[in-house]
Formats: sequence, C-alpha cells, structure tokens
Amino acid sequence: MLKGLLLAGAVGAVSLVALASSGRLDDLTAIRKPFNDVSAAISKPVEQTRVWETVTKKADAICAGYGRNGLFIRPTLPPHRAALVRAIEDTLASAQAAQAELVKLVAPTNYKVLYSEFLQDRQAVVADLKDLLRATKQNDGEEFALVASTLTHSRSVLDRVAEAARMPACAL
Repeated sequence: MLKGLLLAGAVGAVSLVALASSGRLDDLTAIRKPFNDVSAAISKPVEQTRVWETVTKKADAICAGYGRNGLFIRPTLPPHRAALVRAIEDTLASAQAAQAELVKLVAPTNYKVLYSEFLQDRQAVVADLKDLLRATKQNDGEEFALVASTLTHSRSVLDRVAEAARMPACAL
C-alpha cells in the first residue's frame, strides 16, 4: 500500500513539473489528487498513534499512582508468614485496583492486540498473586514454591510487555 501511495505521489510530482514547464497550471485539482490521497491515507495511522500515546500515558499514570511494590518472593515459605501474607495482600489489592482502571482505557484499533496482551499479562500476575496468597495461608511449601516460580516468570513477561508498550510504571 505504501509503495502505491509513494508511486501516486511521484506521478503527481512529475505531472506538476510537466504542467509548470508547459505553462498550464489550470488543472491543479487533478495534480493535487495524488498528494491528497497520500495525505488521507497517512492521517489515520498518525491519529491512531497519537491516541495510543495518550492511552499509554494514562495507563502509566494509573500504575504510577499505585506505586511499584517491593515484593520479593523466595522459593521457600518463611517460618513467620504473617508479614508475607500482609505484603502479598497489599500487592494484590494494588494490582487489582490498577487493573480495574486499566481495563476502562480503550486502545486504538491498530494497538488493541498489544494492549489486550498487556492486560492479560497483568491479569496472569494477579491470578498468581492470589494462588501465592492461598499457598502461604495454607502453609503449603510445595505449592508455594511452584506458584513463586510461576509468579516470577509472569512478572518478567509483564515487565517486558510494559516496557515495550511504553508503560514502565505498569511493571510489577
């Protein structure tokens, strides 16, 4: 499509030069048509990019408002779990509140896949946090180790997606 647009622009430019050199500039509408077509074709993606930039700034601001947690998970349950339970509960509450606000943002058409992937990755982390909280409360060391490993992977995926989508504050 871009090659066609560039070709149309080139044809228009050649036509303009030819008419200008012959002294006949009466038919400017015909000459301007390829340029207008190129401009119209480019304007929609440019507008979607502007909308996406607005969405990412709003999303990043939402995430920044909830702050990044310092939850560090070791692969084994600590002997005194109360502090860990509180930390997981706080992190889970923040992640769920941010997720509820992020879901309300609407990405432009050509960015919907990226944004929905980002939201799914955040939801996976929320689900892993719930599982981790349950395993911690049940004092299930084996399940805790498995979920901690899964959570670590989910968080690293989310961190990469958030960075690629220009929403670094949304990494967990």
